[in-house]
Amino acid sequence: MEAVIIIIAIGIIFTIIVRRIPEAKKAMPKISVKASAEIKDSVKKKIKTDSDDQKGKKEGSFEKEKDKTKIGFILDEVDDLIDNKEYDEAEKTLIDVIDENPQNAKIYNKLGIIYLEKENFSDAKEAFRTALKYDKDNDLIYNNLGLSLFNQGRYVEAAEAYQKSIQLNSLVPHRYINLGLSYSALRKYKEALDAYKRALVLDKNNKDYKRLVKEAEEKIIEMKSME
Repeated sequence: MEAVIIIIAIGIIFTIIVRRIPEAKKAMPKISVKASAEIKDSVKKKIKTDSDDQKGKKEGSFEKEKDKTKIGFILDEVDDLIDNKEYDEAEKTLIDVIDENPQNAKIYNKLGIIYLEKENFSDAKEAFRTALKYDKDNDLIYNNLGLSLFNQGRYVEAAEAYQKSIQLNSLVPHRYINLGLSYSALRKYKEALDAYKRALVLDKNNKDYKRLVKEAEEKIIEMKSME
């Protein structure tokens, strides 16, 4: 049975690995400073990935205590590479250990984060969905899956992923913001307003959250005037 599971896991990521390994073996142009800035401005300020949560004590399921295993040290190395924007090297490092760790959700989640940074949202989605096969109740992965779906314009699915993330962990304010932005993209401003307000309850002095609440209220008034 275990052999079957491993074969299935490898099959799921086969497309990603086959396509990405040749790229990892040769020198590839790094994401420019300008491109990195665009990622931060267009994605991270609006919808926050849970890569930072892995370093916290309360947010997410992975980092409740330091991982002292071999794969734990590898993931620490990958974190450093991501911090230095060495995404191709980080990706290659993970791909090299997948065969030995085909059921490790942390690897797929980290791989998905790399793809988010590279704005490869399709592969990010597949990586996060694979991670959930091996850690189906991980709130952190659901938030990251929502991010990949949102950036593909799949707002209904993104909202569902964010809702699941919140259901599993209701104490992370930016996830309500992510949910609200998905509703706003669907022109469901009442639902968006409710999500923003819930985020504000958890982070009362956040000016960005207050701005989003005001914008949603204005949209609701505007919609009513058009009826």
